[in-house]
Amino acid sequence: MAKKKRIKSFAAFGAFVMLVVLITIIIQLDFKKEEKKFELIDFLAGYELTNLTTKDNTIILVNDAKSVEFEIDPIQMLSIKTITTGEISKRPFAHDLIKHILNEYNIDLVAVRIHGKKGDLYYADMLFLKDNKALSLDSRPSDAIAIALRLNKPIYTKKELLVS
Repeated sequence: MAKKKRIKSFAAFGAFVMLVVLITIIIQLDFKKEEKKFELIDFLAGYELTNLTTKDNTIILVNDAKSVEFEIDPIQMLSIKTITTGEISKRPFAHDLIKHILNEYNIDLVAVRIHGKKGDLYYADMLFLKDNKALSLDSRPSDAIAIALRLNKPIYTKKELLVS
């Protein structure tokens, strides 16, 4: 039992380190990628705005009578549920730190997209804006959702993933 606990702790720490590295890279790059004309309408073409509900360790994204469901790690779900239930965590999650870093460096998360599925894995990306420069980054859906919730940003899901 102790070994499983250590593995989960290590996995959580690894996720935290990866998220901090991601934000550090964003800040260091300062969005120096080629400036592209940003059109939100193009970024969201073929996507529906979805609302989040949860059940146990399952994320449910709903639009009208259609939805998509997928399971996530219990630690990620705890991070999401602290926001959806209004609970106060004793210590900040990595997602809280990312929120603070984004705010400190005036980087705006515009939207999260759940854009694909291969086997049992779902894929997402996050669109960031800084000084009229856009940057889209690949993300695990659970991380993207947890960050979007903290920043009150919309979550969009590809139409083809939503089922009745």
